Amino acid sequence: MSVFEAYDKYTWKAMVQYKEEDYESALSHFLKGFKIKSDENVSDYFFAAASAFHLNKEELAKELIRQSILKTNASKEYFERFEAFSPFRNSDCFKQIEQVYDSLTKEFFKNLEYPEIYHEIDSLLKVDQLVRKNRVAREEMIRKDSQNISRIIEIT
Repeated sequence: MSVFEAYDKYTWKAMVQYKEEDYESALSHFLKGFKIKSDENVSDYFFAAASAFHLNKEELAKELIRQSILKTNASKEYFERFEAFSPFRNSDCFKQIEQVYDSLTKEFFKNLEYPEIYHEIDSLLKVDQLVRKNRVAREEMIRKDSQNISRIIEIT
């Protein structure tokens, strides 16, 4: 079994348990998944943090959100609109996270080996999504995709 398959096994099970409101089991399975691959998926970290919030484990929830930023560059916009956090947004713990969010994002970038490449790929992704959101002509989308693919190949 590959690392990704092992990670997915735990996180898929965790998501089922989260949806069934079995937060203790969900949290346990998320944590097992993170031991296998700690930089995989921001949503998994956020659902793990929501599980911890439901269990009144605020310090653990705060640490999981912190790790999501430091390991996956969880965007602040996603954090702010993540539905599972809604019941906890007024808590002191949540407000503490909001206060340090930007500094943790800066730390993520500071720890990157090649930040300029990360920024360039992120820019390519934004252009890709903008073309799709604006529903430009198919030919323009294909042209942008070709440019992006060529650049990704050059980078790698």
